[in-house]
Amino acid sequence: MEKIKFENNPEVQEPQIYKDARLQINMEVYNSQSSQEAVDKLLERLETFFKYIDKELLPEEKINEIKNSFLDCVNIEDKEILAESLFENLKPLLDIKEKHPEKYEEFQAKAMNEHGNFIEINRLLSYGKDDGIIHIHAPAGRSVENKFSLYRQGMRDLAKIVEADPEVTKITATSYIVAEHPELFTIMGFGVHELSPKKKKNISKPIPVLLAVPKLVAKIF
Repeated sequence: MEKIKFENNPEVQEPQIYKDARLQINMEVYNSQSSQEAVDKLLERLETFFKYIDKELLPEEKINEIKNSFLDCVNIEDKEILAESLFENLKPLLDIKEKHPEKYEEFQAKAMNEHGNFIEINRLLSYGKDDGIIHIHAPAGRSVENKFSLYRQGMRDLAKIVEADPEVTKITATSYIVAEHPELFTIMGFGVHELSPKKKKNISKPIPVLLAVPKLVAKIF
């Protein structure tokens, strides 16, 4: 696999939003086998977001322009040029993120929930269910106020969902929050465990898994 190339020009100052997007695009491009694969992956992630974004902020005409500009990049073989071209084509979306961070984050959260097949409990808490296991998901919420109240109310609502569903045997979550503040979860009856080596393979730092017995969580909240 080719190494990711990053330009280091101290004279160039970009907004953090640009830096983050540039990094994500570089990772996608250099982890793909072809330009077509990189473009397809990025467009798949954007498609759900385009579905939820306020069309007054980003009209359908502009959305189609962005899609077409991405498709025009499928024949660029040089990865560095490809990554830069995709980044430039994404700028209209990044400018909306910079000017309307709260709205952008809300659209992003809805898109992430749909992409991951999560059911929204409230703005900061969602969940998915598979074979009797509920997995907690925390959508993007940096701009949201009263986070603690929303999380706590969301957990109360989740407890009611669990109590009403006899199929649920376990609740799990995988998050940097668990890694950084495990005591917040252990005092509520959760057990904190390390991810398996297989799941940790592509993660840069440890993220414990949060587990709990449903009835215990329902009782606490």
